[in-house]
Amino acid sequence: MVNSKNSGFDLFEFFERTPDLVCIASKEGYFKKVNPAVIEKLGYTEEELFAKPIASFIYHEDKYATQKTRDAMLGGEALKNFENRYITKQGEIIWLEWTSIYFPEDEVVFAIAKDASKRKKAENETAENFKKAKGLASHFKSSIEKDRKYFAYELHEELAQLAAVVKLDLNHRFRWRRVKWFYSIFKQRAKTAGSSYYVTSRHLQKLCGEES
Repeated sequence: MVNSKNSGFDLFEFFERTPDLVCIASKEGYFKKVNPAVIEKLGYTEEELFAKPIASFIYHEDKYATQKTRDAMLGGEALKNFENRYITKQGEIIWLEWTSIYFPEDEVVFAIAKDASKRKKAENETAENFKKAKGLASHFKSSIEKDRKYFAYELHEELAQLAAVVKLDLNHRFRWRRVKWFYSIFKQRAKTAGSSYYVTSRHLQKLCGEES
């Protein structure tokens, strides 16, 4: 542990006055000493904090990750910026960001934590807003795609109808030109041919709107 004798630095005063949560925990996972910031933040008395394993104050969804990280720390890895949730005595869930180190010679853990609740709330709100915006973008994209397909279908139908009308009109004009062509032939032959040519010519003449 840190020896503050003759160093000009009062470790005890720092321990008591810092706004960060500072604690010393046993290898078995119990608080051995906490500063006033821990008591103030969690709302428990010192006796209540010492009476139960630290894990009992941790939010249930974070217990496994906390234990796994703690095991790695006891194996020699320094714990830096680890985030987990604690439940206060009032039932409020708060986020704490821990930096901890294990001293194997004394079998204790020295840990400092900052309250990260406001930052996590802002991050969650940003993530939620991004999720909503992404959902709206997906909805608009889907809606635009549906409208595009609908307009394409409508345009295809209108063009098909227009093509049918044009085709009908062209066929009609083509047939009419053929009738007029036959009439001109019969008209020439009717002048020299018999009565059958003449009768047919008269019918074509009426059809073409030419009356003598």
